Amino acid sequence: MTVINILVYTDSEKFSLEDDSEDFRLTILQNLLQTKSLGFAQFKLTVINRYEGFAQPTTAGNPKTPRKLTLTLLEPFDEIWFFGWYQKEVDQEFSTDFGGRDNELSPEEVEALDHWMSTGGVLISGDHSVFAPGGKPEDPRDTFLCLGRALGHRVPRAGQLRKWEGPPTNILDDAFDTLVRFGAADESDPDLQTDAVPQTLNLAKLANGLPHPIFLGKDRTLNMFPDHMHEGKLIIPPKLCKYWPPFEEQDESRKPRPVVIADGCDKRNCNSSPVLAVYDGDNLGVGRIVADSSWHHYLNVNLRGFPDTGQGSFREAIGQLFQNLALYLAPRDKRKQASNDLIAWLVRHPAVEEERGNDPVSVGKVALKRLSQICTGYEIAELLQLALFPKMDDSEGLSFLSLGTNSDLIPSKELLVGSIINRHYRDASARLSQKVAADFSFEKPEDIVAAGVEDAFIAHRESLKETMSRIPGLRLKIVDADA
Repeated sequence: MTVINILVYTDSEKFSLEDDSEDFRLTILQNLLQTKSLGFAQFKLTVINRYEGFAQPTTAGNPKTPRKLTLTLLEPFDEIWFFGWYQKEVDQEFSTDFGGRDNELSPEEVEALDHWMSTGGVLISGDHSVFAPGGKPEDPRDTFLCLGRALGHRVPRAGQLRKWEGPPTNILDDAFDTLVRFGAADESDPDLQTDAVPQTLNLAKLANGLPHPIFLGKDRTLNMFPDHMHEGKLIIPPKLCKYWPPFEEQDESRKPRPVVIADGCDKRNCNSSPVLAVYDGDNLGVGRIVADSSWHHYLNVNLRGFPDTGQGSFREAIGQLFQNLALYLAPRDKRKQASNDLIAWLVRHPAVEEERGNDPVSVGKVALKRLSQICTGYEIAELLQLALFPKMDDSEGLSFLSLGTNSDLIPSKELLVGSIINRHYRDASARLSQKVAADFSFEKPEDIVAAGVEDAFIAHRESLKETMSRIPGLRLKIVDADA
């Protein structure tokens, strides 16, 4: 089982794992992440407060020193989730109201974070804007600053995916309100965010015409999310600067862009706004990013309204979505480790072993059925994508989700998975014969997978040739080719 270590980095004592009765605690999030929903990954959540211990009086021998981001602090973690509270640096000794002079990330912290983000994943979040420190509620709203801006706005790449200044605020006439109301007497009742009714996400269609696979659950589409009465706003930068890879590319239009994957709806006025966006740096030498319109989606106050933990419950579905997000953000080597574990699990599963010697499609059907019992649809798609096409991402056209049926021009999921499993059994059997074993060069599991993929394409080519031969006068050179 691959363990993925998640750091929640915050600057407020509100966001903690202590005293789970408090509204802004993260104990339900921790429970949802650490309750097993995925087959080959498990998660460990740690919270580090930049100002941990600052509520205690300063003593001569124990000065208050922020826990800043360093490579030493970041090294044990696979991903970091930013849940900041303060808005900007303020020229005062630290106070719980507005923080202090160390609220924002220093250049040294940004440099360390940038280095760590070559593999590590980032979830960037915050909340609505409010009048700035030193200001007052009557100030122009375009001078308001978002909660979480101090920690978030300098995070490389990820910080550009949120609007940190100006509306939406927490004032009714310009708030982004995703609360679901059923004839509530008071439209502004904050208790609506604690009820058992989540918001329904409007899932964006990607270039392949499908929603992002992160929303694939075990047996349903995960389009439900906690709601809140004043969320923040996500943005996709109109231009990607030099800090976005490929770093040597001067033409920003050639840089792969972040994408919005889900909108929420303000049902008071039928206005929609992005709730989740992602950036996939997998093949670009950097880690992945998820941007969220509000950290409220992860807090006890917004999750405790879903007490039912049973199969098919909203709480279970939201937990699956959180785990899918966490798996998406995991470094590629961690996901590849989980992918290898998936293949090894399949070839050892008794039901799959019983199919040894059967045609690959039959083997693949059994294998995928067994996987669906322990994995979300996203985990299957993500980990098999890494196994089948390790050098490709979905933007390059061929993905696990795009694989066809037996009648399509590319092999089916069942044929590919079954061919890999059959190749494993053939290789294991051949190694029992000294004469045959000398001719085998499969030294790594990846070699067997690659050979299985080749077997699948060869078998599918033969199937296409047979189909084409039944059509009088039709001859396609490509299906007659030897390679």
